[in-house]
Amino acid sequence: MIALQPFVQDHPESVFVWRTRMASMEEYTPENLTEIGRCVAGDLLCSVDGDPQNFVVKPNICGGPREGEDPSAWRHQPGESTNVDVVRGFLEEMTELGAGPEQITVTEGRSTLDLTHILRYSGYEYMCQELGVRLFNNSLGSYGPDDLNWIDLPQGVVFREIPIVRPVNDPGVDLINIATMKAHGLALTTLSVKNLQGLVAYGYKHFCHHMEILEKGENWYTPEVLSHFHSDLRSVLEPGCRRHQQEDPEWDLRDELYANRACDNLLALRPMINIVEGVLARGGTGYRRGEDVLANTLIAGINPVHVDAVATYLMGQDPDRPNYLRIAAERGFGSRDPFAVEIFLMGEDGPRACEDLREIGRLEVPVTRSSGG
Repeated sequence: MIALQPFVQDHPESVFVWRTRMASMEEYTPENLTEIGRCVAGDLLCSVDGDPQNFVVKPNICGGPREGEDPSAWRHQPGESTNVDVVRGFLEEMTELGAGPEQITVTEGRSTLDLTHILRYSGYEYMCQELGVRLFNNSLGSYGPDDLNWIDLPQGVVFREIPIVRPVNDPGVDLINIATMKAHGLALTTLSVKNLQGLVAYGYKHFCHHMEILEKGENWYTPEVLSHFHSDLRSVLEPGCRRHQQEDPEWDLRDELYANRACDNLLALRPMINIVEGVLARGGTGYRRGEDVLANTLIAGINPVHVDAVATYLMGQDPDRPNYLRIAAERGFGSRDPFAVEIFLMGEDGPRACEDLREIGRLEVPVTRSSGG
Protein backbone atom coordinates (compact mmCIF):
# COMPACT_ATOMS: atom_id res chain seq x y z
CA MET A 1 0.00 0.00 0.00
CA ILE A 2 1.17 3.53 -0.75
CA ALA A 3 0.54 6.44 1.61
CA LEU A 4 1.73 10.00 1.99
CA GLN A 5 4.96 10.42 3.89
CA PRO A 6 4.20 10.98 7.60
CA PHE A 7 5.63 14.51 7.46
CA VAL A 8 3.26 15.40 4.61
CA GLN A 9 0.28 13.85 6.42
CA ASP A 10 1.14 15.84 9.54
CA HIS A 11 1.05 19.11 7.56
CA PRO A 12 -2.22 18.98 5.57
CA GLU A 13 -2.41 22.76 5.10
CA SER A 14 1.27 23.25 4.24
CA VAL A 15 2.90 23.60 0.85
CA PHE A 16 6.12 21.92 -0.29
CA VAL A 17 8.41 23.52 -2.88
CA TRP A 18 11.23 22.05 -4.99
CA ARG A 19 13.67 24.11 -7.10
CA THR A 20 15.34 22.15 -9.91
CA ARG A 21 18.02 24.68 -10.93
CA MET A 22 18.30 23.87 -14.63
CA ALA A 23 20.66 26.43 -16.11
CA SER A 24 19.19 26.32 -19.62
CA MET A 25 16.88 24.35 -21.89
CA GLU A 26 19.86 22.19 -22.80
CA GLU A 27 19.34 20.52 -19.43
CA TYR A 28 15.61 20.05 -20.08
CA THR A 29 16.12 16.42 -21.06
CA PRO A 30 13.93 13.33 -20.58
CA GLU A 31 16.52 11.82 -18.23
CA ASN A 32 16.67 14.87 -15.96
CA LEU A 33 12.91 15.31 -15.96
CA THR A 34 12.28 11.66 -15.14
CA GLU A 35 14.63 11.91 -12.19
CA ILE A 36 12.77 14.99 -10.96
CA GLY A 37 9.51 13.06 -11.04
CA ARG A 38 11.03 10.18 -9.09
CA CYS A 39 12.45 12.58 -6.52
CA VAL A 40 9.13 14.34 -5.95
CA ALA A 41 7.26 11.04 -5.64
CA GLY A 42 9.84 9.74 -3.17
CA ASP A 43 9.56 12.88 -1.06
CA LEU A 44 5.76 12.69 -0.97
CA LEU A 45 4.96 8.97 -0.89
CA CYS A 46 6.01 5.88 1.04
CA SER A 47 5.15 2.19 1.22
CA VAL A 48 3.15 1.01 4.24
CA ASP A 49 1.35 -2.16 5.30
CA GLY A 50 -2.26 -2.43 4.21
CA ASP A 51 -4.54 -3.48 1.39
CA PRO A 52 -3.35 -2.39 -2.07
CA GLN A 53 -5.30 0.44 -3.65
CA ASN A 54 -5.82 1.73 -7.16
CA PHE A 55 -4.73 5.15 -8.35
CA VAL A 56 -5.92 7.73 -10.83
CA VAL A 57 -3.21 10.17 -11.91
CA LYS A 58 -4.55 13.36 -13.51
CA PRO A 59 -2.01 15.41 -15.47
CA ASN A 60 -2.97 18.45 -17.52
CA ILE A 61 -2.67 17.28 -21.15
CA CYS A 62 -3.52 20.20 -23.34
CA GLY A 63 -3.21 21.65 -26.82
CA GLY A 64 -3.85 19.86 -30.08
CA PRO A 65 -5.33 20.81 -33.44
CA ARG A 66 -8.73 22.43 -33.46
CA GLU A 67 -11.66 21.28 -35.57
CA GLY A 68 -10.90 21.86 -39.24
CA GLU A 69 -7.15 22.24 -38.75
CA ASP A 70 -4.62 19.93 -40.36
CA PRO A 71 -3.22 17.71 -37.57
CA SER A 72 0.01 17.17 -39.51
CA ALA A 73 0.73 20.91 -39.37
CA TRP A 74 0.24 21.14 -35.61
CA ARG A 75 3.21 21.18 -33.23
CA HIS A 76 2.97 20.44 -29.53
CA GLN A 77 3.96 23.27 -27.18
CA PRO A 78 5.68 21.62 -24.15
CA GLY A 79 4.55 24.18 -21.56
CA GLU A 80 0.88 23.61 -22.33
CA SER A 81 0.91 20.20 -20.62
CA THR A 82 2.27 18.58 -17.50
CA ASN A 83 5.65 17.26 -18.59
CA VAL A 84 5.30 13.63 -19.57
CA ASP A 85 8.76 12.65 -18.33
CA VAL A 86 8.14 14.12 -14.88
CA VAL A 87 4.95 12.04 -14.74
CA ARG A 88 6.90 9.02 -16.00
CA GLY A 89 9.37 9.36 -13.15
CA PHE A 90 6.54 9.78 -10.65
CA LEU A 91 4.86 6.60 -11.91
CA GLU A 92 8.12 4.66 -11.91
CA GLU A 93 8.65 5.57 -8.28
CA MET A 94 5.09 4.51 -7.47
CA THR A 95 5.79 1.08 -8.94
CA GLU A 96 9.00 0.88 -6.90
CA LEU A 97 6.87 1.55 -3.81
CA GLY A 98 4.58 -1.36 -4.67
CA ALA A 99 1.87 -0.13 -7.03
CA GLY A 100 1.44 -2.47 -9.96
CA PRO A 101 0.96 -0.91 -13.41
CA GLU A 102 -2.51 -2.46 -13.54
CA GLN A 103 -3.44 -0.40 -10.47
CA ILE A 104 -2.70 2.94 -12.17
CA THR A 105 -4.92 4.90 -14.57
CA VAL A 106 -3.73 8.12 -16.21
CA THR A 107 -6.71 10.18 -17.30
CA GLU A 108 -7.61 13.42 -19.02
CA GLY A 109 -10.82 14.85 -20.38
CA ARG A 110 -11.47 18.08 -22.21
CA SER A 111 -14.16 19.91 -24.17
CA THR A 112 -12.97 18.02 -27.27
CA LEU A 113 -13.98 14.38 -27.55
CA ASP A 114 -11.10 13.22 -29.75
CA LEU A 115 -7.79 13.53 -27.88
CA THR A 116 -5.89 11.19 -30.21
CA HIS A 117 -3.36 13.71 -31.45
CA ILE A 118 -2.60 15.44 -28.16
CA LEU A 119 -2.20 12.15 -26.28
CA ARG A 120 0.19 10.97 -28.97
CA TYR A 121 2.26 14.09 -29.55
CA SER A 122 2.53 15.00 -25.87
CA GLY A 123 4.14 11.59 -25.33
CA TYR A 124 1.51 10.24 -22.95
CA GLU A 125 0.31 7.48 -25.28
CA TYR A 126 3.79 6.02 -25.67
CA MET A 127 4.73 6.51 -22.02
CA CYS A 128 1.64 4.70 -20.73
CA GLN A 129 2.10 1.87 -23.20
CA GLU A 130 5.72 1.47 -22.18
CA LEU A 131 4.93 1.42 -18.45
CA GLY A 132 1.84 -0.77 -18.89
CA VAL A 133 -0.55 1.70 -17.22
CA ARG A 134 -4.00 2.53 -18.53
CA LEU A 135 -4.49 5.80 -20.44
CA PHE A 136 -8.14 6.87 -20.37
CA ASN A 137 -9.83 9.72 -22.22
CA ASN A 138 -12.79 10.34 -19.92
CA SER A 139 -14.62 12.67 -22.31
CA LEU A 140 -17.18 10.31 -23.82
CA GLY A 141 -20.01 11.19 -26.17
CA SER A 142 -22.38 9.35 -23.86
CA TYR A 143 -22.09 7.64 -20.50
CA GLY A 144 -23.71 4.49 -19.24
CA PRO A 145 -25.34 4.19 -15.80
CA ASP A 146 -22.17 2.64 -14.36
CA ASP A 147 -19.70 5.16 -15.83
CA LEU A 148 -20.26 8.05 -13.41
CA ASN A 149 -20.14 8.80 -9.71
CA TRP A 150 -22.80 11.44 -9.04
CA ILE A 151 -21.87 13.60 -6.05
CA ASP A 152 -24.61 15.51 -4.23
CA LEU A 153 -23.51 19.04 -3.36
CA PRO A 154 -25.66 20.45 -0.53
CA GLN A 155 -23.28 23.44 -0.39
CA GLY A 156 -23.03 23.83 -4.16
CA VAL A 157 -23.62 27.29 -5.58
CA VAL A 158 -23.91 26.40 -9.28
CA PHE A 159 -24.27 22.61 -9.23
CA ARG A 160 -26.84 20.67 -7.22
CA GLU A 161 -24.92 17.51 -8.08
CA ILE A 162 -21.93 16.85 -10.26
CA PRO A 163 -20.91 13.77 -12.31
CA ILE A 164 -17.35 12.52 -11.83
CA VAL A 165 -16.10 9.95 -14.31
CA ARG A 166 -15.17 6.65 -12.72
CA PRO A 167 -12.90 5.23 -11.45
CA VAL A 168 -12.36 8.56 -9.64
CA ASN A 169 -14.24 8.53 -6.31
CA ASP A 170 -14.64 4.75 -6.40
CA PRO A 171 -13.89 3.00 -3.08
CA GLY A 172 -10.21 2.11 -2.78
CA VAL A 173 -9.12 4.61 -5.46
CA ASP A 174 -6.73 7.45 -4.61
CA LEU A 175 -6.45 10.52 -6.83
CA ILE A 176 -3.11 12.18 -7.58
CA ASN A 177 -3.49 15.59 -9.20
CA ILE A 178 -0.44 16.70 -11.25
CA ALA A 179 -1.13 20.05 -12.91
CA THR A 180 1.21 22.19 -14.96
CA MET A 181 2.18 25.78 -14.14
CA LYS A 182 0.34 27.86 -16.66
CA ALA A 183 -1.40 31.17 -17.28
CA HIS A 184 -5.06 31.32 -18.25
CA GLY A 185 -7.10 34.01 -19.96
CA LEU A 186 -10.03 33.79 -17.54
CA ALA A 187 -8.73 32.24 -14.30
CA LEU A 188 -5.35 34.03 -14.77
CA THR A 189 -3.54 30.95 -13.43
CA THR A 190 -4.49 27.37 -14.26
CA LEU A 191 -3.00 25.10 -11.62
CA SER A 192 -4.23 22.29 -9.38
CA VAL A 193 -7.79 23.57 -8.82
CA LYS A 194 -8.51 24.01 -12.51
CA ASN A 195 -6.84 20.72 -13.43
CA LEU A 196 -9.56 18.88 -11.48
CA GLN A 197 -12.10 20.22 -13.96
CA GLY A 198 -10.93 17.52 -16.38
CA LEU A 199 -12.43 14.79 -14.16
CA VAL A 200 -16.01 16.00 -14.60
CA ALA A 201 -18.17 14.29 -17.22
CA TYR A 202 -18.32 15.71 -20.73
CA GLY A 203 -21.22 18.12 -21.02
CA TYR A 204 -20.72 19.37 -17.45
CA LYS A 205 -17.00 20.17 -17.42
CA HIS A 206 -17.09 23.34 -19.54
CA PHE A 207 -16.69 25.72 -16.63
CA CYS A 208 -15.47 28.72 -18.66
CA HIS A 209 -18.71 29.36 -20.53
CA HIS A 210 -20.62 32.62 -20.34
CA MET A 211 -23.92 32.70 -18.45
CA GLU A 212 -25.79 33.39 -21.69
CA ILE A 213 -24.80 29.99 -23.10
CA LEU A 214 -26.38 28.23 -20.13
CA GLU A 215 -29.48 30.39 -20.22
CA LYS A 216 -30.06 29.75 -23.93
CA GLY A 217 -29.44 26.02 -23.56
CA GLU A 218 -26.73 26.13 -26.22
CA ASN A 219 -23.97 23.64 -26.91
CA TRP A 220 -24.07 20.90 -24.26
CA TYR A 221 -26.69 22.49 -22.02
CA THR A 222 -29.66 20.24 -22.66
CA PRO A 223 -32.60 20.19 -20.22
CA GLU A 224 -31.14 17.01 -18.71
CA VAL A 225 -27.75 18.64 -18.10
CA LEU A 226 -29.29 21.82 -16.71
CA SER A 227 -31.48 19.82 -14.32
CA HIS A 228 -28.34 19.21 -12.25
CA PHE A 229 -27.67 22.96 -11.91
CA HIS A 230 -29.38 25.30 -9.50
CA SER A 231 -32.18 27.29 -11.14
CA ASP A 232 -32.05 31.02 -11.82
CA LEU A 233 -28.28 31.21 -11.54
CA ARG A 234 -28.15 34.83 -12.65
CA SER A 235 -30.07 36.03 -9.59
CA VAL A 236 -27.96 33.78 -7.37
CA LEU A 237 -24.65 35.07 -8.70
CA GLU A 238 -25.28 38.74 -9.51
CA PRO A 239 -25.11 40.05 -5.89
CA GLY A 240 -21.67 38.52 -5.40
CA CYS A 241 -20.60 39.75 -8.82
CA ARG A 242 -21.53 43.36 -7.96
CA ARG A 243 -19.65 43.11 -4.69
CA HIS A 244 -16.53 41.74 -6.38
CA GLN A 245 -16.66 44.42 -9.08
CA GLN A 246 -16.18 47.03 -6.37
CA GLU A 247 -12.81 45.41 -5.57
CA ASP A 248 -11.88 44.42 -9.14
CA PRO A 249 -13.39 46.52 -11.97
CA GLU A 250 -12.52 43.80 -14.52
CA TRP A 251 -14.65 41.23 -12.69
CA ASP A 252 -17.80 40.15 -14.51
CA LEU A 253 -20.51 37.51 -14.31
CA ARG A 254 -18.35 35.05 -16.19
CA ASP A 255 -15.75 35.27 -13.40
CA GLU A 256 -18.45 34.70 -10.78
CA LEU A 257 -19.87 31.69 -12.64
CA TYR A 258 -16.54 30.07 -13.46
CA ALA A 259 -15.05 30.48 -9.97
CA ASN A 260 -18.09 29.04 -8.22
CA ARG A 261 -18.22 26.07 -10.62
CA ALA A 262 -14.55 25.41 -9.89
CA CYS A 263 -15.16 25.60 -6.15
CA ASP A 264 -18.24 23.36 -6.37
CA ASN A 265 -15.92 20.80 -7.94
CA LEU A 266 -13.66 21.01 -4.88
CA LEU A 267 -16.60 19.78 -2.84
CA ALA A 268 -16.71 16.62 -4.98
CA LEU A 269 -13.02 15.76 -5.20
CA ARG A 270 -10.42 15.12 -2.50
CA PRO A 271 -7.05 14.34 -4.09
CA MET A 272 -4.50 12.44 -2.06
CA ILE A 273 -1.97 15.09 -3.14
CA ASN A 274 -1.94 18.08 -5.49
CA ILE A 275 1.21 18.90 -7.47
CA VAL A 276 2.03 21.78 -9.80
CA GLU A 277 4.81 20.83 -12.22
CA GLY A 278 6.58 24.05 -13.15
CA VAL A 279 9.95 22.98 -14.45
CA LEU A 280 8.64 24.72 -17.55
CA ALA A 281 5.84 27.28 -17.15
CA ARG A 282 3.55 28.69 -19.82
CA GLY A 283 2.68 32.38 -20.02
CA GLY A 284 0.23 34.41 -22.08
CA THR A 285 -3.23 32.81 -22.17
CA GLY A 286 -1.63 29.42 -21.47
CA TYR A 287 -2.56 28.03 -24.85
CA ARG A 288 -1.81 29.31 -28.33
CA ARG A 289 -0.87 32.80 -27.24
CA GLY A 290 2.12 32.66 -24.96
CA GLU A 291 5.65 31.48 -24.43
CA ASP A 292 7.30 28.83 -22.31
CA VAL A 293 9.49 29.94 -19.40
CA LEU A 294 12.13 27.79 -17.67
CA ALA A 295 10.72 28.07 -14.13
CA ASN A 296 12.59 25.32 -12.22
CA THR A 297 9.77 25.00 -9.67
CA LEU A 298 7.48 22.24 -8.41
CA ILE A 299 4.89 22.77 -5.70
CA ALA A 300 2.74 20.27 -3.79
CA GLY A 301 0.31 20.00 -0.91
CA ILE A 302 -2.89 18.39 0.29
CA ASN A 303 -4.88 21.64 0.12
CA PRO A 304 -5.16 22.66 -3.57
CA VAL A 305 -6.09 26.26 -2.76
CA HIS A 306 -2.91 26.76 -0.72
CA VAL A 307 -0.86 25.11 -3.47
CA ASP A 308 -2.33 27.45 -6.07
CA ALA A 309 -1.98 30.57 -3.93
CA VAL A 310 1.73 29.89 -3.47
CA ALA A 311 2.19 28.90 -7.12
CA THR A 312 0.42 32.05 -8.32
CA TYR A 313 2.70 34.20 -6.15
CA LEU A 314 5.84 32.39 -7.36
CA MET A 315 4.71 32.92 -10.97
CA GLY A 316 4.97 36.64 -10.29
CA GLN A 317 1.21 37.17 -10.09
CA ASP A 318 -0.96 38.66 -7.34
CA PRO A 319 -2.90 35.83 -5.60
CA ASP A 320 -5.71 38.32 -4.90
CA ARG A 321 -6.52 38.51 -8.61
CA PRO A 322 -7.46 34.96 -9.79
CA ASN A 323 -11.21 34.64 -9.52
CA TYR A 324 -11.20 31.07 -8.22
CA LEU A 325 -8.79 31.89 -5.36
CA ARG A 326 -10.99 34.79 -4.27
CA ILE A 327 -14.13 32.63 -4.22
CA ALA A 328 -12.31 29.66 -2.66
CA ALA A 329 -11.16 31.83 0.25
CA GLU A 330 -14.65 33.28 0.72
CA ARG A 331 -16.19 29.82 0.72
CA GLY A 332 -13.74 28.49 3.29
CA PHE A 333 -11.53 26.21 1.19
CA GLY A 334 -8.32 27.88 2.34
CA SER A 335 -6.30 31.08 2.30
CA ARG A 336 -5.31 32.93 -0.85
CA ASP A 337 -2.56 34.72 1.08
CA PRO A 338 0.66 32.79 0.40
CA PHE A 339 2.33 34.45 3.39
CA ALA A 340 -0.30 32.84 5.64
CA VAL A 341 0.62 29.35 4.41
CA GLU A 342 3.35 27.27 6.03
CA ILE A 343 5.94 26.41 3.38
CA PHE A 344 8.71 23.83 3.34
CA LEU A 345 11.62 23.80 0.91
CA MET A 346 12.41 20.27 -0.24
CA GLY A 347 16.00 19.13 -0.70
CA GLU A 348 18.37 16.23 -0.25
CA ASP A 349 18.36 16.80 3.52
CA GLY A 350 14.56 16.69 3.73
CA PRO A 351 12.02 19.46 4.35
CA ARG A 352 13.28 22.82 5.61
CA ALA A 353 10.89 25.45 6.90
CA CYS A 354 10.80 28.54 4.69
CA GLU A 355 11.05 31.52 7.01
CA ASP A 356 10.21 34.05 4.32
CA LEU A 357 8.50 33.21 1.05
CA ARG A 358 10.53 35.90 -0.69
CA GLU A 359 13.71 33.85 -0.21
CA ILE A 360 12.45 31.42 -2.88
CA GLY A 361 12.42 34.11 -5.54
CA ARG A 362 9.62 34.99 -7.95
CA LEU A 363 9.36 34.24 -11.64
CA GLU A 364 8.07 36.44 -14.41
CA VAL A 365 5.33 34.42 -16.10
CA PRO A 366 3.19 36.93 -18.02
CA VAL A 367 -0.59 36.53 -18.02
CA THR A 368 -2.88 37.78 -20.79
CA ARG A 369 -6.49 38.19 -19.68
CA SER A 370 -8.98 37.21 -22.39
CA SER A 371 -11.39 39.77 -23.73
CA GLY A 372 -14.78 39.61 -22.01
CA GLY A 373 -13.43 37.79 -18.96
